Amino acid sequence: MPVFFQHHINENTCLGVWKIEETEDFFLKHVTAQREIRHPVKRLQHLAGRYLLQYLFPDFPNDEIAVSSSGRPFLNSRHFFFSVSHCRDFAAGIVSRVSEVGIDVELVQPKVEKLSEKFLSEAELRGFKELDTVQRTLFWSVKEAVFKWYGKGGVDFRSDIMIYHHDPDAQKLICFFHKKKIPLEVCYRIFDSLVLTWIVS
Repeated sequence: MPVFFQHHINENTCLGVWKIEETEDFFLKHVTAQREIRHPVKRLQHLAGRYLLQYLFPDFPNDEIAVSSSGRPFLNSRHFFFSVSHCRDFAAGIVSRVSEVGIDVELVQPKVEKLSEKFLSEAELRGFKELDTVQRTLFWSVKEAVFKWYGKGGVDFRSDIMIYHHDPDAQKLICFFHKKKIPLEVCYRIFDSLVLTWIVS
């Protein structure tokens, strides 16, 4: 199946979500694995993510991708900024020629209820009352997107990323990122049980 969702943010930035229904052979005709991955599902997700980057920007240099000490993939050439995320049979990617980016995709699952206190502060839990499973998944995904955008690791989701405004009509959230002492706008879309978040800055 082609792209499940695609969004042209501007002339320099585009994102997409790929529903993985193809075999490894399909992706290996177009891209190569960047590292040895033994688990077949993770390997397929990896290949789908790399394929998606070139689908979004055909001149994206997949063979130049390196991985930082914090585990973040990047390009030494800096001709593109990009981020990828995987979840079950979905791969999400965002690419920009000019801006740092971060993306995350999550399936809505009940287990997020038990994990909420590990990534939401007491202030957030007080400020956003009666959060349901979808909203908690959204907040988790927002913090993951910011984490990937930052790319340097060492982020405490409860204390370093504080969500303080949610605009459902605009499908945006505002958070304060203490590591850089700046507010950040995170956009999102919700498709049934799938949550997608991204940041461009």
